[in-house]
Amino acid sequence: MMMLSKRFKWSLYHVFTAGGAILLLYPVLWLVMSSFKQSERIFITAGSLIPSPWIWTNFREGWVGVGGYTFATFTQNSLIIVILSTIGAVLSSALVAFGF
Repeated sequence: MMMLSKRFKWSLYHVFTAGGAILLLYPVLWLVMSSFKQSERIFITAGSLIPSPWIWTNFREGWVGVGGYTFATFTQNSLIIVILSTIGAVLSSALVAFGF
């Protein structure tokens, strides 16, 4: 059996790792680029990453929120849940650890 050189294996490893990273980061890139498109054109032009025209007001409109609730309300609710869940997990883990 022919042994591949260490340098070739290392290069092959980096090519596959970079390809995997690109494959996994593509949805995030698509999400960010779609945030600059008109809402009704996001899925119509899904094959094109570059928006035409660029819509910069989407973030301002998104901060206003929906149903009379601003984005700050949603963020506050998320922070409350995260903080309480973290405190609960730490306390329950401490009690179980004490039992051991």
